[in-house]
Amino acid sequence: MIVRPVQVSDLPALMTLVQQAGPGFTTLPANEDRLAHRVRWAQRAFAEQVERADADYLFVLEDDEQRVIGVSALAGAVGLREPWYNYRVGLTVSSAPDLGIQRQIPTLFLNNELTDFTFAPEKDGAPVANRVEGGKRPLSSMSPTIVYDAKGKPVFTVGAAGGKTIIMQVAKALIAHLDWGMSARDSIGQGLVYFSPQGIILEQGTSLEAMKPALEQLGHKVSIAKLGLKANAAELTATGWEGAADPRSVGVALKE
Repeated sequence: MIVRPVQVSDLPALMTLVQQAGPGFTTLPANEDRLAHRVRWAQRAFAEQVERADADYLFVLEDDEQRVIGVSALAGAVGLREPWYNYRVGLTVSSAPDLGIQRQIPTLFLNNELTDFTFAPEKDGAPVANRVEGGKRPLSSMSPTIVYDAKGKPVFTVGAAGGKTIIMQVAKALIAHLDWGMSARDSIGQGLVYFSPQGIILEQGTSLEAMKPALEQLGHKVSIAKLGLKANAAELTATGWEGAADPRSVGVALKE
């Protein structure tokens, strides 16, 4: 199979694809005159006879028997003639078990990653590494992890929510499961020691609270607090995959 620029001779095949796809599954018009206009415009775009803002590239997928079996399009540019927004529809979840709150609200996100950037581009006259720039990924603590055995087979996976605590949640679960032999649920349920710019924070309500005096004797600034943790994991057992939901919050884990 090959992918190539569209040709006028592809019109009958394109009309067939449009009719087979049905409304809502393609942006190609189910009208031969309009479709022919788009094909001719695409050819002008490939020949660099249109401005960049108006370029519309149309490609077809051809099988080994030279039959057109697919189609795809690329816009040459966006946002040059009118504003263009990147958005997605998601779900905002508010969960506060202590207050009896559990809400799920459909939400339109224009871009939910910009808040991970540092908005002040300079500090003390020097550029900030995490400043906003085009084509750049923001600093993120997200660290979903899959563990493979020596034969390349996945045996454990873990991920978490909770801002800057995420990396420590994942690291703690990996150590507890791989080094201490704990189950997935017990691994994510272990108390967390969090290192912050203000010192060490021990998770409230866990056995770690007893470590506070000894750590302070070593010169550390130590506090005890709730950390708002939320991790999930899954492990491969003798009977199949078994999930683990964080015991700190609402959630249900399933198994095969």
